[in-house]
Amino acid sequence: MEIEFLYGKIWILVLGKEFLFSYSLLVGSGNADKQEYVNRAYLMISDTPISNIAEEVVLVALEPVFSYSTIIGKVFQDSNANGIQDVGEKELKE
Repeated sequence: MEIEFLYGKIWILVLGKEFLFSYSLLVGSGNADKQEYVNRAYLMISDTPISNIAEEVVLVALEPVFSYSTIIGKVFQDSNANGIQDVGEKELKE
């Protein structure tokens, strides 16, 4: 899968001078656990690459707290809105 995007920043490049840029890779939800992705970064003008291509393999692993968590509880009619199920406040069924 190849994703291209524009950062929207204008840089002034000087011929023969070193240009260093950095970025962060953000992995969104919906990615497979223990899946490897290839991340590539390079500069282009129009459709022409003007830099070396930096390439790195990224292993995406699920985060246990958020990926495997379970919510346990019950829903009840909180008549007095205190967040606690008091005597007489009935549990709501499906």
